[in-house]
Amino acid sequence: MDYLKDNKKEENLIKKSYLIKMVGLCREYRHDYMNNFQILLGYLQTNNYDRAVDYIKNISEINIRTKNIYKLSLPEVSIFLDKKIREFFFENILLEFNVIKNIKKEIRVINNEVEIIKSLEKFLDKAFKTLDNIDILTKIKIDVIENEEKIDFIINDENNIEEYKISFDLENKN
Repeated sequence: MDYLKDNKKEENLIKKSYLIKMVGLCREYRHDYMNNFQILLGYLQTNNYDRAVDYIKNISEINIRTKNIYKLSLPEVSIFLDKKIREFFFENILLEFNVIKNIKKEIRVINNEVEIIKSLEKFLDKAFKTLDNIDILTKIKIDVIENEEKIDFIINDENNIEEYKISFDLENKN
């Protein structure tokens, strides 16, 4: 009985941690949206209507790109990928995610979510450094396949010339 109580307590702490991170993300978004409105207002006040329209298109594009990553059952991975999409976007690198979720759980707790994020961060930062010197718009397509026991990230450049696959076993909490 104590085992179940401890397990439930740990699960609640993890959910609280996720909630705190989501609140922090909402605060960041609010700050970004206020900045976006100020930029748009500046364009409109100076009659730069074309720039205002382009700016609105960019904001829309970012939000379209983030919608698929929140299908994942791993909230911290989703938050991390959201931040990377935004970071890369302003450097002319479009991360395009296709998420295939082969599980029914909406949210789950795993032991190695932080390690997965660290590995993805190293990989994406390396890709960013490689592409940073390129002045043209670049697309990186990423298929994410989430299963009960593992998650795969299959990464292609926009011409499908190179493909990388990163797989992680998911260590479910008991």
